[in-house]
Amino acid sequence: MGFNEHIYREFARLYDGEMARIGFHEKWKALFDRLRIPGKRALDLACGTGTVALELAGRGWEVEGVDASAEMLEVARGRAGSAGIRWTRGDLRTFEAGKPVDLVTCAFDSVNYLLRPEDLAACFRQVAAHLAPGGRFLFDAITPWGQRAVWGDGAARIRHGEGWFGVWEPRRLHRLSQLALTYFERDGAGAWRRWEETHTERGWSKSDLGRAARAARMEIESLWDGSTCQAPGPRAIRLHAVCRPVASGRIGI
Repeated sequence: MGFNEHIYREFARLYDGEMARIGFHEKWKALFDRLRIPGKRALDLACGTGTVALELAGRGWEVEGVDASAEMLEVARGRAGSAGIRWTRGDLRTFEAGKPVDLVTCAFDSVNYLLRPEDLAACFRQVAAHLAPGGRFLFDAITPWGQRAVWGDGAARIRHGEGWFGVWEPRRLHRLSQLALTYFERDGAGAWRRWEETHTERGWSKSDLGRAARAARMEIESLWDGSTCQAPGPRAIRLHAVCRPVASGRIGI
């Protein structure tokens, strides 16, 4: 899917702390409070260290988390409250889960790791195949404009914490963006160890998402700017969307 399953091999250890700085978890908690999607069973795609899956479980959902990274899943399994969640390793394009679900989530720009339109469509088809009647697909995606706005300046970002520091270096490659991570971590003996990862993403527009939904016989039920919660304009950085399977004989946007 254009996704290197090893990219979180090292970053998994620091991921939760870095995401806490960005505030994604709080945004998704507020999203669940606002939408109040009904149902009992949920599937969290690209679940990573389990933040959204654990949030759903805490709200009474029966949850399965799927991710391509063994290291991220290892962190998820070790978190408090994770025992009741089924954790599965799988690709966004080809994953297989257990029972049909009422809700599929895919958070934190995870669909942007899909680098080709056919990969995005394959993901939507797998989601549609796993939804129970009346089920919904809730996800976010950074837009092409968002990539330029957030990473287009090419300026490096310095990150640091207890016993580590790192550098984030963004690069633009036509419709793709790359984030080269270089980190130094101090071990128990006081020595510093260096590691590197490169994350590649593609921005997706409203029309891109609509085409992928139609290819999977789904429709976008609602779409909004992740920053303003209003209808997205041309400079929306991140989109949030709810999709549903299309009723027989009807195709939406």
